Amino acid sequence: MNETERKLNELDQKLGPKTRADFEQYSKNIAAKAFIKLLKIYDDDRSLSRSKEALKAVKLFNPMVLKSEPPIMVLEDMVDDLRYFGIDDFDDQEFLNKIKNDLPEAIRISKLDFDWDSISESKSYIQRVKRRKRRHKLMALVAEVKRREAGSQERVNAEVD
Repeated sequence: MNETERKLNELDQKLGPKTRADFEQYSKNIAAKAFIKLLKIYDDDRSLSRSKEALKAVKLFNPMVLKSEPPIMVLEDMVDDLRYFGIDDFDDQEFLNKIKNDLPEAIRISKLDFDWDSISESKSYIQRVKRRKRRHKLMALVAEVKRREAGSQERVNAEVD
């Protein structure tokens, strides 16, 4: 396998999950890292407390959180905390009550098995992957040209001296 193919294979591995288990692990790793970083930022800057509360509330939309069946009262508090987003709909108590009424159904749906492998890749995703591969190939090619130019310049300098 040549160097370019090896780099493309490495890139494919870095691009993300291939199976449901890979997807779940990939998502957990990214979410955990982001959450830890944001908590540190929020702890360091008290002016971000509204954003911190909004971050906690958004977990309401995570099927993995719903699947763990937290108490309904906890979920209802999360619905109330959506107001920290500063979006008009989240200040509308009637709208929030509808979300609260839908919580049991959302929990039920979150427990359903889903075959992640059954989803075909979108055309835009495939195009992004192809563009990313082309960009990385081009960057590798440019780096190789620069490396060779630097080597040629060193030889010229050595001959001149």
